[in-house]
Amino acid sequence: MSPSRTALVYPARGVRAQTSGGQGGVAQLIGATKVRLLTELRAPATPTQLAALLDLSLGTIAKHLAALSDAGVISAQRQGRAVYYELTTDGERLLDLVIHSSDPQADAPA
Repeated sequence: MSPSRTALVYPARGVRAQTSGGQGGVAQLIGATKVRLLTELRAPATPTQLAALLDLSLGTIAKHLAALSDAGVISAQRQGRAVYYELTTDGERLLDLVIHSSDPQADAPA
């Protein structure tokens, strides 16, 4: 006979509790960091610029950019020694979907 397992569970506090609230639908599915990246990439930017804007490490930015690039929602353009990322048409559609799934009033007439 195995011992019974008991767990005491508390609700999340701090940063984790704050990031999950207020986001719905697609935004919650792809995560807050990717949503922030998509938002910033409405204008072309380098990974270094994105890291500074979002206050994240270059490694974290690179990981998320790779995932978004693999999904076809961003593209990269080399200009000299710099690589600029920007939204593709699919990326623009995804960002619109994120905005509308997070804000139910976005479709409401003014």
